[in-house]
Amino acid sequence: HRLRKIAGGSGAVSTVAGSGANNNDVDGVGTTAQLGDGIKRCVRHRDDNTIFFPHNDNVRAFRIDLSLVYTIINVAQSVGWTSNDNPLLAKVKNTYGVCLTPDYSRLYI
Repeated sequence: HRLRKIAGGSGAVSTVAGSGANNNDVDGVGTTAQLGDGIKRCVRHRDDNTIFFPHNDNVRAFRIDLSLVYTIINVAQSVGWTSNDNPLLAKVKNTYGVCLTPDYSRLYI
């Protein structure tokens, strides 16, 4: 229910996002964000400090530099397939993993 950071060298652990509450997904900054179930798989874009992860039938992102968690696919928790053009309206189910193409131009679920 939290994203944690382990500092290289010292091994210090700190919370960078997530309130710790097991609630529905709530986008937000730092500990105001709610992550619900645990995050098991993620990928990081090498250039823009963004981590993408599947989460509760949607895909979310975490901006490391801003401590910002936001939903990028299925934000409306839509029922059925609604859009091939707008990722916020696309319905995804059982999102087990994400990957980026080698040139980082596409994210696949």
